[in-house]
Amino acid sequence: MNLNPFKKQTIMTTEPTEVIARTLDFEVNKVETLQIEELVQTASERNSGGTPVFGVEHHELFSMLMGKMSHLGIDYEVQPIYAADGGAKSLPGVMRLPYLENKYGERALQSWLIRRIIGAIHLRYGENNESIGSIGISFHQQGIQISYGQMIKLCANMCIMGTRNVISTYGDDNKITSIDKMIEVVGDWVQDHQVKRDRDLRIFENMKQIPMSYPQTAELIGDMNIMRVNRDILRTGKNYALNQGQISQFTEKYVKAYRNNPEDADNLWKLYNMATEFHKPGETEITQIIPNNVTLSDFMIKKFQLDN
Repeated sequence: MNLNPFKKQTIMTTEPTEVIARTLDFEVNKVETLQIEELVQTASERNSGGTPVFGVEHHELFSMLMGKMSHLGIDYEVQPIYAADGGAKSLPGVMRLPYLENKYGERALQSWLIRRIIGAIHLRYGENNESIGSIGISFHQQGIQISYGQMIKLCANMCIMGTRNVISTYGDDNKITSIDKMIEVVGDWVQDHQVKRDRDLRIFENMKQIPMSYPQTAELIGDMNIMRVNRDILRTGKNYALNQGQISQFTEKYVKAYRNNPEDADNLWKLYNMATEFHKPGETEITQIIPNNVTLSDFMIKKFQLDN
């Protein structure tokens, strides 16, 4: 059994009918942003048998989700897709292919193989001025993750309220290896969107009603650090809310806010959003954005009994 779907991979290319003139440079930019039609024109990676490494290409996954939503009559909007490098040297997040550069030009969009992306499809119905329902899609060397949550409009922060709102082709929680089954589950999510969104918004309102003093916030920071130690040192935790560097940055942001304008960090909702600022491409490894976001929400839901 081949445990590494990338082992004996083949690069496939299809001549686009209309070449998009664009270059990418991951040496200069930690993260590059693409539209779905641009992602389609990047190089394709397949197993030796000619099938995509995870049974579907990244842009095909988006297309399948879009098709499902259109079939269900869902009003949606595809957001920009973020690509980044990362992973083992033998299997990097992005690769520039010289033979395709010879054809399309130096660093041309079509000359890149992209293995590491994250994007979102917003659900337009039921949105308000503060947030909008969102399906998050993460595609990388480990596999595929799909999530349901809310995107906070002001800061574009992802809010996935619990593991029940995530499915993945790998790992132990909510594992689904069939792409068709994943699409079916997402279809159920979007049909049940208003019920799921009402729950999330209720949790948000509960957060807003919980004041946070300096000692309470210090305890919160300590809890997140314990999660970090459990994962990094004791190896007893799967994920953490923030990594060591992010905890330090979060603490600095909080202390500055507390000293300069305490109202910017005086309740749990404001602190939660301060933390989810780090769950973005360029701030957190793409493979960890969804898991860490869920770990943070699960922790806060349990600690403060928010889902009541």
